[in-house]
Amino acid sequence: MARLSAESTAIVLDSTSDLPEGHGRESWRVVPLYVRFGDGEAKREYVDISTAEFYSHLRESAEPPKSAQPSPADFAAVFEELSAHERILCVALSAKLSGTFASAELAAQDFGGKVRVLDSKVTSGGTVILADAIQRRLDRATED
Repeated sequence: MARLSAESTAIVLDSTSDLPEGHGRESWRVVPLYVRFGDGEAKREYVDISTAEFYSHLRESAEPPKSAQPSPADFAAVFEELSAHERILCVALSAKLSGTFASAELAAQDFGGKVRVLDSKVTSGGTVILADAIQRRLDRATED
């Protein structure tokens, strides 16, 4: 396998990273978690429900929302979309907080070692900070 570089490597995060839209990274993808209010339908964060809609429901709901991890198939679809890259690094929400990491690990097994799943051990902006650090290192490798 070739040396990791910005051209050869894609980065995948989950939606708990709160990565803003238009983050400007062509090789980055976000796999959404699911959120459900009451008996309503589970919706994918940032896909089926916007941030504004989420907070509106949060103000109006008598009960807090429930969340669910993405399925291995959700991750597999994104890994497949990025399969032209030599390597895919997936930075996931802390395994101590969610099964998201486990879903990503299961999906990665079908990609012959091309996908590496990293337990960020944090949530929210912490995963973006870690992913940005990885991207900076990849960018430096490309310049070398």
